[in-house]
Amino acid sequence: MQALAGRHRSRLGVFAPDRSRSILVSSSDGEMAVALHERIDRTRAVIKDVRPDESADGIAACLPFPWLVINAAGGESAALEDVIRRQPVLALWRAPTPRGLPRHVRAFTRFSEVSAAVEQALMQRVAGLRLAGESGVDLADGTHIASAVLQALVAQHPLGFDLPPRLFAGVPRTLAAHHVQARLVRGESRGGSMLVADAAAH
Repeated sequence: MQALAGRHRSRLGVFAPDRSRSILVSSSDGEMAVALHERIDRTRAVIKDVRPDESADGIAACLPFPWLVINAAGGESAALEDVIRRQPVLALWRAPTPRGLPRHVRAFTRFSEVSAAVEQALMQRVAGLRLAGESGVDLADGTHIASAVLQALVAQHPLGFDLPPRLFAGVPRTLAAHHVQARLVRGESRGGSMLVADAAAH
């Protein structure tokens, strides 16, 4: 009973509002979140371990929205499906995936696929943009851009988000303001709205 109480206390922070880069893991037993904790540098992403019926509360604690959600339990999840349709959130879903999910959702069957996908997203670079330490993106000259949307686009590269273009309306202005040699394009074959480096940036 004491062990259960201690585990409950250790999870209370999951629902505290946090603006760090967040990975929300929804599972029935918490094993995938524990495994990710052992693989992912805590200074790069905060892992929030929730049960399926806690997903909505976990999402609300990720400000302004989760960087990545993982449905390790599989099947349908109203809360997770809602946020990945409203915001540019990277998403990994245990196969088989429900019908009708956005095209940018990636299915997995093994933990190694999840771990590799997360590590690749954290290390992704586009036209000098890379993920900053706790949140946002950094330019090659060290300039920091505190944009959750741009952060998502960089991590999702070279794929895109199957979401309404209006969600990315501010990205071209941000890129131009910081003289980033990249542009936002709509690539249907690669999932939707995505970042592409200009030729001069290669």
